[in-house]
Amino acid sequence: MVEHGAAGQGDASEHKRGYPAEWSAAWCERAYGVLRVAVVAWDAGMRVCYANAAATKILGASLEELRGQSVAMTLRCLPVRDGKVDASAPPLDADVLNCQMLLARPDGGRRWVESRTALAGMPATGEATQITILLDHTEATGREETLKAELDLLAARLANQELHDVLTGLPTRLLFFDRVEHALRAAQREDTSFALCLFEIDEVDRLNTALGRARADVVVQEAAARIAGTLRNVDTVARIDAGVFAVLLPGATEVGATNTARRIGDVLRMPLAIGDEVVQLDVCAGTALNPIHASDASALFSYAEVALRAAKEAGTGFMVYDAGLGESG
Repeated sequence: MVEHGAAGQGDASEHKRGYPAEWSAAWCERAYGVLRVAVVAWDAGMRVCYANAAATKILGASLEELRGQSVAMTLRCLPVRDGKVDASAPPLDADVLNCQMLLARPDGGRRWVESRTALAGMPATGEATQITILLDHTEATGREETLKAELDLLAARLANQELHDVLTGLPTRLLFFDRVEHALRAAQREDTSFALCLFEIDEVDRLNTALGRARADVVVQEAAARIAGTLRNVDTVARIDAGVFAVLLPGATEVGATNTARRIGDVLRMPLAIGDEVVQLDVCAGTALNPIHASDASALFSYAEVALRAAKEAGTGFMVYDAGLGESG
C-alpha cells in the first residue's frame, strides 16, 4: 500500500518485471559510463540503446541521435583498398561488430576503428544484450596497453554483474545456486539440514509507477537491507528477480526456518517513509528444506516456489512446502 499526495507518473505497460525500459540505459551508464574505452549497447532488435561519452565522441553523434539506430546506420564503413578509400573496392566481408574499419561520421569525418562485441546481461531486467567496444586507431598511442587495461576492467565488470545485483549488491541467482550447492555438500558430510526460503514483495510494478524509479530503488534497497539485518553471518540472501529475494539458512530445522521467515516478513512489513511517501509492503514467503523435501538445488527451489504461491493464494503470508501443495497446484 502506498500513501501519497500526488499521483505517480508512468505507464505500467512500459514496465517489465517492475522495471521501465529506460533502466537498461541507466544501468549501462552506471556500469560503462566511467570507462575511457568506447562502449555501445544494442537492444534485442540490434538498435542502439546506450553509448557512453567515449563512443559518442568517436561516432560523432550524441546519445539522443544514436538511440534507436541500426548497426548499419551507426557503424557506416567506407570501402578501403590498400589503406585508402576506394569506391571500387569490394564491400567489407567481415562482421562490422568484430573487425577493423574506416568509419564514416555524420559530420563527414573519418576514423579508423576496431570493434569487438560480446554478449552481456542487464541485471535489472534479466535481458541479454550485445555490448560493442570501439577502439579508435586514428591517433593510436599506447593502444595495446590501453586496450588490455580497459578490456580487463570491462571483463571484471561483466563477471561481477553475473554474480552481484547492481542495485542492492546482493548475490544474484547464479551465485545463490552456487551457495546452495555448497550447502548441500556440507549437509551431506555433516548430516545436517538447511532451509531455502523465497520472499516476494508484491506489486513492484505499482511501486515503480506510483513512486518513480529513484524512490522505488530505495524501497528495494531497504528491503534487501532489512532482510540482511535479520540474518546470521552464515546465512545468504540474494536478489533473484525484481521483487523476489532468496534466503539460505544452513543448519536450520523446520521450526527454526519458520521462525526466521516470519521474523523477516514482520520486518519487511514495517512502514517505510520515503520523503513524503509511506510505503507498506505486502510480503509472501515459501520455504523448502533439505533433506526433508529434496536433496538437489533445483528441486528445493521449485518446492519453495510452490510454497510461495500457496501462501499467496491462501493469504497466509507464509507456508512450508508439502507434497499436497504441488498436487493441488
